[in-house]
Amino acid sequence: MSIAWIMLALPADSVQHKDNTKEVNTHGFVKRYLSVMGNIRFRTYLFFALVAQTLFIYLLTVAPMYLMGKLGVSQILFGQMFMAIAVVFMVGSFLAPKLNQLMNIKTLIGVSLTLIVLGAALMFAMSGIHAWYSLIMPMVIVAVGCTILLSSSPANALADFKENAGAASGLYTATTFGVGALVSALFTKLIDSTDLTQVALVYGLSAVLALVVFALSKTLNEDVKTASAH
Repeated sequence: MSIAWIMLALPADSVQHKDNTKEVNTHGFVKRYLSVMGNIRFRTYLFFALVAQTLFIYLLTVAPMYLMGKLGVSQILFGQMFMAIAVVFMVGSFLAPKLNQLMNIKTLIGVSLTLIVLGAALMFAMSGIHAWYSLIMPMVIVAVGCTILLSSSPANALADFKENAGAASGLYTATTFGVGALVSALFTKLIDSTDLTQVALVYGLSAVLALVVFALSKTLNEDVKTASAH
């Protein structure tokens, strides 16, 4: 929907080209999106944001299925437990700018993914304990990692875009939420979301895959060098 809105509703780049607005909308928008996807920095940070967004959306499925479906937790108690995750997400979002000042982006992403792995490992270790804290405690750690990753990625993903910022922003948002929801739905179909052993593997393996990309990424190294030079 955001892609369609950008294509049809945003004004032309220049007032001088009002007469060519229709032509720009029908032919230029594809070129704009292709130029965005051709940017390696955009794709790199979009990938990390997508991993975090997917895992966070998956939590929205796992939590009620495990807590209310398997453990029989009441709706009110579930709301109170889930509020703890929401508070962590909010606090992490507020602290993210400060962390950006203390650490370079590569270190920040590395810390975020490591926290997700640690949370997954704790969940795997506690999977035999059928209690609410077997999910909530590991998820607090995972939520911190996802929050930092989601908060630090957009500015870096969109850093190279000025005149094309609208298309880049729309594509970024549509991809993280849209693809994140689709992948999360796929996890739900393939994985027993009431089995914390399987859920932990989803989180752990997803973060490990992201760490492999992290280790091989030349973009992160270049951004660190550029930041150090400044």
